[in-house]
Amino acid sequence: MKNRAYIQEKDRKTSFQFLICRRILSANALLIFLPVFFSCARPSATGEYGMHAIDIVLTDTKGNTDISGELDIFAFNDDGLKRLDSYQRFSGVSADAVSAASRRGSKILVAVANTGRAKEDWAFINSFDAILMTEADIRLEDPSCPSMGGIAYADMGEDSECRMELMPLLSEIHIRSIRCDFSDRPYKGERLEDVKVYLTNVNARACLFASSGFKPEDIVNQGRLSDTDMKSMRCPEMLFRALDTGIGSSPEEVDVRLYCYPNDCDEESPGSPFTRLVIEGRAGGHTYYYPININRPSGSGPDIGSGVGRHCRYQYDIVLTRHGTDDPDIVADPSMAEITCGLMPWYEVEDDQISF
Repeated sequence: MKNRAYIQEKDRKTSFQFLICRRILSANALLIFLPVFFSCARPSATGEYGMHAIDIVLTDTKGNTDISGELDIFAFNDDGLKRLDSYQRFSGVSADAVSAASRRGSKILVAVANTGRAKEDWAFINSFDAILMTEADIRLEDPSCPSMGGIAYADMGEDSECRMELMPLLSEIHIRSIRCDFSDRPYKGERLEDVKVYLTNVNARACLFASSGFKPEDIVNQGRLSDTDMKSMRCPEMLFRALDTGIGSSPEEVDVRLYCYPNDCDEESPGSPFTRLVIEGRAGGHTYYYPININRPSGSGPDIGSGVGRHCRYQYDIVLTRHGTDDPDIVADPSMAEITCGLMPWYEVEDDQISF
Protein backbone atom coordinates (compact mmCIF):
# COMPACT_ATOMS: atom_id res chain seq x y z
CA MET A 1 0.00 0.00 0.00
CA LYS A 2 2.85 2.38 0.87
CA ASN A 3 4.53 1.65 -2.48
CA ARG A 4 1.25 2.33 -4.33
CA ALA A 5 0.73 5.64 -2.47
CA TYR A 6 4.34 6.64 -3.17
CA ILE A 7 3.92 5.90 -6.89
CA GLN A 8 0.68 7.89 -7.07
CA GLU A 9 2.27 10.87 -5.31
CA LYS A 10 5.27 10.69 -7.65
CA ASP A 11 2.95 10.64 -10.71
CA ARG A 12 1.09 13.70 -9.43
CA LYS A 13 4.35 15.64 -8.99
CA THR A 14 5.58 14.61 -12.43
CA SER A 15 2.28 15.66 -14.05
CA PHE A 16 2.35 19.02 -12.24
CA GLN A 17 5.95 19.68 -13.30
CA PHE A 18 5.07 18.78 -16.91
CA LEU A 19 2.09 21.17 -16.87
CA ILE A 20 4.24 24.04 -15.55
CA CYS A 21 6.93 23.41 -18.18
CA ARG A 22 4.34 23.27 -20.97
CA ARG A 23 2.82 26.60 -19.93
CA ILE A 24 6.25 28.25 -19.76
CA LEU A 25 7.11 26.97 -23.24
CA SER A 26 3.71 28.16 -24.60
CA ALA A 27 4.22 31.63 -23.09
CA ASN A 28 7.71 31.89 -24.59
CA ALA A 29 6.43 30.80 -28.00
CA LEU A 30 3.70 33.45 -27.86
CA LEU A 31 6.25 36.15 -27.05
CA ILE A 32 8.37 35.07 -30.02
CA PHE A 33 5.54 35.46 -32.55
CA LEU A 34 3.76 38.52 -31.19
CA PRO A 35 4.23 41.70 -33.32
CA VAL A 36 5.92 44.70 -31.74
CA PHE A 37 3.46 47.08 -30.04
CA PHE A 38 4.18 50.32 -28.20
CA SER A 39 2.16 52.47 -25.85
CA CYS A 40 0.51 55.77 -26.69
CA ALA A 41 2.97 57.72 -24.55
CA ARG A 42 5.22 60.17 -26.41
CA PRO A 43 8.45 58.31 -27.28
CA SER A 44 11.89 59.63 -26.49
CA ALA A 45 13.76 61.23 -29.38
CA THR A 46 17.13 60.26 -27.86
CA GLY A 47 17.07 56.66 -29.08
CA GLU A 48 16.22 55.19 -25.68
CA TYR A 49 15.73 51.40 -25.92
CA GLY A 50 16.81 51.65 -29.57
CA MET A 51 13.71 53.68 -30.50
CA HIS A 52 13.64 56.93 -32.47
CA ALA A 53 10.80 59.46 -32.62
CA ILE A 54 9.39 61.38 -35.57
CA ASP A 55 6.64 64.00 -35.77
CA ILE A 56 4.06 63.10 -38.42
CA VAL A 57 2.18 66.15 -39.69
CA LEU A 58 -1.24 64.83 -40.66
CA THR A 59 -3.50 66.64 -43.13
CA ASP A 60 -6.71 65.65 -44.83
CA THR A 61 -7.33 66.27 -48.52
CA LYS A 62 -8.51 69.83 -47.82
CA GLY A 63 -5.22 70.73 -46.10
CA ASN A 64 -6.56 70.75 -42.54
CA THR A 65 -3.89 70.09 -39.91
CA ASP A 66 -6.20 69.63 -36.93
CA ILE A 67 -7.53 66.07 -37.15
CA SER A 68 -9.43 64.62 -34.21
CA GLY A 69 -10.41 60.99 -33.94
CA GLU A 70 -9.09 57.50 -33.46
CA LEU A 71 -5.72 57.08 -35.16
CA ASP A 72 -3.51 54.01 -35.66
CA ILE A 73 0.13 54.44 -36.75
CA PHE A 74 2.18 51.55 -38.17
CA ALA A 75 5.88 51.57 -39.05
CA PHE A 76 7.18 48.94 -41.48
CA ASN A 77 10.77 48.23 -42.50
CA ASP A 78 11.37 49.60 -45.99
CA ASP A 79 13.12 46.50 -47.32
CA GLY A 80 12.22 43.35 -49.24
CA LEU A 81 10.02 41.83 -46.51
CA LYS A 82 8.47 45.08 -45.20
CA ARG A 83 7.78 43.57 -41.77
CA LEU A 84 5.99 45.46 -38.98
CA ASP A 85 8.45 47.31 -36.75
CA SER A 86 6.10 49.25 -34.43
CA TYR A 87 2.49 50.17 -33.81
CA GLN A 88 0.83 52.96 -31.81
CA ARG A 89 -2.75 54.03 -31.18
CA PHE A 90 -3.84 57.61 -30.52
CA SER A 91 -7.31 58.62 -29.34
CA GLY A 92 -8.85 62.07 -29.54
CA VAL A 93 -6.00 63.51 -31.62
CA SER A 94 -6.31 67.27 -31.91
CA ALA A 95 -2.90 68.63 -32.90
CA ASP A 96 -0.81 69.56 -35.91
CA ALA A 97 1.31 66.44 -35.50
CA VAL A 98 1.58 63.15 -33.64
CA SER A 99 4.88 61.72 -32.47
CA ALA A 100 5.48 58.12 -33.50
CA ALA A 101 8.43 55.82 -32.80
CA SER A 102 10.29 52.92 -34.35
CA ARG A 103 13.80 51.58 -34.60
CA ARG A 104 16.49 53.21 -36.74
CA GLY A 105 16.40 52.82 -40.50
CA SER A 106 14.24 53.42 -43.57
CA LYS A 107 10.55 52.99 -42.70
CA ILE A 108 7.16 53.05 -44.36
CA LEU A 109 4.74 54.91 -42.08
CA VAL A 110 1.04 54.13 -42.40
CA ALA A 111 -1.82 55.96 -40.66
CA VAL A 112 -5.41 54.73 -40.43
CA ALA A 113 -8.17 56.88 -38.91
CA ASN A 114 -11.79 56.38 -37.83
CA THR A 115 -12.22 52.74 -38.87
CA GLY A 116 -14.10 51.73 -35.71
CA ARG A 117 -11.69 48.81 -35.15
CA ALA A 118 -10.54 47.84 -31.68
CA LYS A 119 -6.80 47.86 -31.03
CA GLU A 120 -6.83 44.05 -30.89
CA ASP A 121 -8.34 43.90 -34.38
CA TRP A 122 -4.98 44.96 -35.84
CA ALA A 123 -3.12 41.93 -34.40
CA PHE A 124 -3.10 40.21 -37.81
CA ILE A 125 -1.05 43.03 -39.39
CA ASN A 126 2.56 41.87 -39.60
CA SER A 127 3.67 43.40 -42.91
CA PHE A 128 3.07 46.33 -45.24
CA ASP A 129 1.42 43.99 -47.76
CA ALA A 130 -1.07 42.89 -45.08
CA ILE A 131 -2.23 46.42 -44.29
CA LEU A 132 -2.60 47.25 -47.98
CA MET A 133 -5.34 44.58 -48.06
CA THR A 134 -7.25 46.16 -45.14
CA GLU A 135 -10.91 46.85 -45.96
CA ALA A 136 -13.29 49.41 -44.50
CA ASP A 137 -17.01 48.71 -44.06
CA ILE A 138 -19.57 51.31 -45.11
CA ARG A 139 -21.98 50.06 -42.42
CA LEU A 140 -19.56 51.48 -39.82
CA GLU A 141 -19.02 54.83 -41.56
CA ASP A 142 -19.94 58.31 -40.37
CA PRO A 143 -19.51 61.01 -43.05
CA SER A 144 -18.54 63.56 -40.40
CA CYS A 145 -15.50 61.42 -39.44
CA PRO A 146 -14.89 59.04 -42.36
CA SER A 147 -12.40 56.19 -42.53
CA MET A 148 -9.11 57.48 -43.94
CA GLY A 149 -5.67 56.15 -44.78
CA GLY A 150 -2.28 57.64 -45.60
CA ILE A 151 1.30 56.52 -46.34
CA ALA A 152 4.64 58.30 -45.90
CA TYR A 153 8.32 57.34 -45.99
CA ALA A 154 10.94 58.33 -43.41
CA ASP A 155 14.48 57.60 -42.30
CA MET A 156 14.10 56.99 -38.58
CA GLY A 157 17.03 58.34 -36.57
CA GLU A 158 17.70 60.96 -39.26
CA ASP A 159 14.37 62.64 -40.07
CA SER A 160 12.65 64.63 -37.33
CA GLU A 161 9.40 65.25 -39.25
CA CYS A 162 7.38 64.00 -42.21
CA ARG A 163 4.06 64.97 -43.79
CA MET A 164 1.21 62.61 -44.55
CA GLU A 165 -2.09 63.23 -46.33
CA LEU A 166 -5.07 61.17 -45.20
CA MET A 167 -7.70 60.39 -47.85
CA PRO A 168 -11.23 59.14 -47.15
CA LEU A 169 -12.90 56.37 -49.15
CA LEU A 170 -16.33 58.00 -49.21
CA SER A 171 -17.66 59.89 -52.20
CA GLU A 172 -20.53 62.36 -52.07
CA ILE A 173 -23.60 62.31 -54.32
CA HIS A 174 -24.98 65.85 -54.20
CA ILE A 175 -28.43 66.43 -55.69
CA ARG A 176 -28.72 70.19 -56.03
CA SER A 177 -32.10 70.50 -57.73
CA ILE A 178 -35.04 68.47 -59.05
CA ARG A 179 -38.08 69.62 -61.04
CA CYS A 180 -40.81 68.14 -63.24
CA ASP A 181 -41.41 69.21 -66.82
CA PHE A 182 -44.44 67.25 -68.01
CA SER A 183 -45.49 70.05 -70.38
CA ASP A 184 -45.83 67.77 -73.44
CA ARG A 185 -47.61 64.96 -71.61
CA PRO A 186 -51.30 64.22 -70.98
CA TYR A 187 -50.53 64.65 -67.28
CA LYS A 188 -49.20 68.19 -67.73
CA GLY A 189 -48.99 70.05 -64.40
CA GLU A 190 -48.84 66.86 -62.34
CA ARG A 191 -46.57 66.88 -59.30
CA LEU A 192 -44.44 64.14 -57.82
CA GLU A 193 -45.37 63.64 -54.17
CA ASP A 194 -43.96 61.63 -51.28
CA VAL A 195 -40.52 61.94 -52.85
CA LYS A 196 -37.61 59.83 -51.60
CA VAL A 197 -34.01 59.93 -52.80
CA TYR A 198 -31.66 57.03 -52.08
CA LEU A 199 -28.75 54.92 -53.30
CA THR A 200 -28.89 51.28 -54.41
CA ASN A 201 -26.23 48.70 -55.30
CA VAL A 202 -23.87 50.34 -52.81
CA ASN A 203 -20.41 48.83 -52.42
CA ALA A 204 -20.24 47.74 -48.76
CA ARG A 205 -16.51 47.00 -48.42
CA ALA A 206 -13.49 48.64 -50.02
CA CYS A 207 -9.70 48.48 -49.63
CA LEU A 208 -8.58 51.44 -47.57
CA PHE A 209 -5.43 52.06 -49.63
CA ALA A 210 -6.72 51.37 -53.15
CA SER A 211 -7.10 54.17 -55.68
CA SER A 212 -9.05 52.23 -58.32
CA GLY A 213 -10.36 48.77 -59.12
CA PHE A 214 -13.33 48.97 -56.74
CA LYS A 215 -15.61 46.10 -57.72
CA PRO A 216 -18.59 45.54 -55.39
CA GLU A 217 -19.04 42.03 -54.05
CA ASP A 218 -20.72 42.76 -50.72
CA ILE A 219 -23.66 45.04 -51.56
CA VAL A 220 -26.04 47.22 -49.55
CA ASN A 221 -29.52 47.89 -51.02
CA GLN A 222 -29.04 45.46 -53.89
CA GLY A 223 -31.56 46.33 -56.58
CA ARG A 224 -33.87 48.21 -54.22
CA LEU A 225 -34.14 49.89 -50.84
CA SER A 226 -33.76 47.24 -48.12
CA ASP A 227 -35.07 47.83 -44.57
CA THR A 228 -32.73 45.14 -43.28
CA ASP A 229 -29.68 46.74 -44.90
CA MET A 230 -30.64 50.20 -43.71
CA LYS A 231 -30.90 48.97 -40.12
CA SER A 232 -27.34 47.66 -40.37
CA MET A 233 -26.01 51.15 -41.16
CA ARG A 234 -24.43 53.26 -38.45
CA CYS A 235 -25.65 56.35 -40.33
CA PRO A 236 -28.57 55.33 -42.59
CA GLU A 237 -29.00 58.95 -43.68
CA MET A 238 -25.88 58.40 -45.80
CA LEU A 239 -27.99 56.40 -48.24
CA PHE A 240 -31.55 57.73 -47.88
CA ARG A 241 -33.40 61.03 -47.67
CA ALA A 242 -37.13 61.77 -47.74
CA LEU A 243 -38.01 65.24 -49.09
CA ASP A 244 -40.23 67.56 -47.09
CA THR A 245 -42.08 68.78 -50.17
CA GLY A 246 -43.37 67.51 -53.50
CA ILE A 247 -41.71 68.25 -56.84
CA GLY A 248 -43.45 70.43 -59.43
CA SER A 249 -42.47 72.50 -62.46
CA SER A 250 -40.47 75.03 -60.43
CA PRO A 251 -36.91 73.94 -59.57
CA GLU A 252 -36.59 72.69 -56.01
CA GLU A 253 -33.20 73.37 -54.46
CA VAL A 254 -33.27 70.12 -52.50
CA ASP A 255 -29.55 70.07 -51.55
CA VAL A 256 -29.52 66.33 -50.76
CA ARG A 257 -26.12 64.82 -49.92
CA LEU A 258 -25.69 61.05 -49.91
CA TYR A 259 -22.47 59.05 -49.47
CA CYS A 260 -21.10 55.79 -50.81
CA TYR A 261 -17.90 53.83 -51.42
CA PRO A 262 -16.27 53.77 -54.87
CA ASN A 263 -17.62 51.46 -57.57
CA ASP A 264 -15.69 51.77 -60.84
CA CYS A 265 -16.25 48.30 -62.32
CA ASP A 266 -15.99 48.39 -66.13
CA GLU A 267 -19.06 46.29 -66.88
CA GLU A 268 -22.27 45.66 -64.97
CA SER A 269 -23.05 42.09 -63.95
CA PRO A 270 -25.58 40.52 -61.55
CA GLY A 271 -22.83 40.13 -58.94
CA SER A 272 -21.30 43.58 -59.48
CA PRO A 273 -24.00 46.08 -60.48
CA PHE A 274 -23.47 49.81 -60.98
CA THR A 275 -24.26 52.04 -58.01
CA ARG A 276 -27.49 53.96 -58.67
CA LEU A 277 -29.18 57.11 -57.48
CA VAL A 278 -32.94 56.53 -57.27
CA ILE A 279 -35.68 59.16 -57.13
CA GLU A 280 -38.99 57.66 -56.00
CA GLY A 281 -42.35 59.41 -55.86
CA ARG A 282 -46.07 59.12 -56.41
CA ALA A 283 -48.04 60.69 -59.24
CA GLY A 284 -51.63 59.98 -60.27
CA GLY A 285 -51.93 57.37 -57.49
CA HIS A 286 -48.99 55.32 -58.79
CA THR A 287 -45.41 54.95 -57.54
CA TYR A 288 -42.67 55.71 -60.08
CA TYR A 289 -38.89 55.27 -59.93
CA TYR A 290 -36.10 57.13 -61.69
CA PRO A 291 -32.94 55.01 -61.24
CA ILE A 292 -29.78 56.75 -62.50
CA ASN A 293 -26.39 55.08 -62.91
CA ILE A 294 -23.96 57.35 -61.07
CA ASN A 295 -21.33 58.89 -63.37
CA ARG A 296 -22.15 56.58 -66.27
CA PRO A 297 -22.95 57.41 -69.93
CA SER A 298 -26.67 58.03 -69.35
CA GLY A 299 -26.06 61.68 -68.41
CA SER A 300 -24.32 64.66 -69.97
CA GLY A 301 -21.04 66.31 -69.07
CA PRO A 302 -17.31 65.80 -69.69
CA ASP A 303 -16.72 63.63 -66.63
CA ILE A 304 -19.42 61.06 -67.31
CA GLY A 305 -18.53 57.43 -67.80
CA SER A 306 -16.16 56.00 -65.20
CA GLY A 307 -18.48 55.19 -62.29
CA VAL A 308 -17.98 56.23 -58.68
CA GLY A 309 -14.38 57.12 -57.89
CA ARG A 310 -12.71 57.50 -54.54
CA HIS A 311 -13.36 60.70 -52.56
CA CYS A 312 -15.17 62.59 -55.32
CA ARG A 313 -18.28 64.75 -55.38
CA TYR A 314 -20.91 64.18 -58.07
CA GLN A 315 -23.33 67.09 -58.43
CA TYR A 316 -26.71 66.49 -60.05
CA ASP A 317 -29.40 68.74 -61.46
CA ILE A 318 -32.36 66.66 -62.64
CA VAL A 319 -35.44 67.47 -64.72
CA LEU A 320 -38.08 64.71 -64.79
CA THR A 321 -39.76 64.76 -68.20
CA ARG A 322 -42.26 61.89 -67.95
CA HIS A 323 -43.41 59.12 -65.64
CA GLY A 324 -40.63 56.81 -64.50
CA THR A 325 -40.26 53.04 -64.33
CA ASP A 326 -42.18 50.52 -62.21
CA ASP A 327 -38.95 48.95 -60.93
CA PRO A 328 -36.20 50.70 -58.90
CA ASP A 329 -33.57 48.55 -60.63
CA ILE A 330 -34.53 49.38 -64.23
CA VAL A 331 -32.47 52.39 -65.29
CA ALA A 332 -34.48 55.41 -66.43
CA ASP A 333 -34.14 55.94 -70.17
CA PRO A 334 -33.22 59.39 -71.55
CA SER A 335 -36.86 60.22 -72.34
CA MET A 336 -37.75 60.09 -68.63
CA ALA A 337 -35.24 62.63 -67.32
CA GLU A 338 -32.71 65.25 -68.33
CA ILE A 339 -29.70 64.65 -66.14
CA THR A 340 -26.76 66.99 -65.67
CA CYS A 341 -23.88 65.52 -63.68
CA GLY A 342 -20.64 67.25 -62.82
CA LEU A 343 -17.61 65.83 -61.03
CA MET A 344 -15.83 68.06 -58.55
CA PRO A 345 -12.94 67.23 -56.18
CA TRP A 346 -14.28 67.29 -52.65
CA TYR A 347 -11.65 69.63 -51.26
CA GLU A 348 -12.32 72.44 -53.77
CA VAL A 349 -15.72 73.31 -52.30
CA GLU A 350 -15.18 76.06 -49.75
CA ASP A 351 -18.51 75.91 -47.90
CA ASP A 352 -18.41 72.16 -47.27
CA GLN A 353 -16.82 71.16 -43.98
CA ILE A 354 -16.03 67.65 -42.82
CA SER A 355 -14.43 67.09 -39.45
CA PHE A 356 -12.15 64.18 -38.62
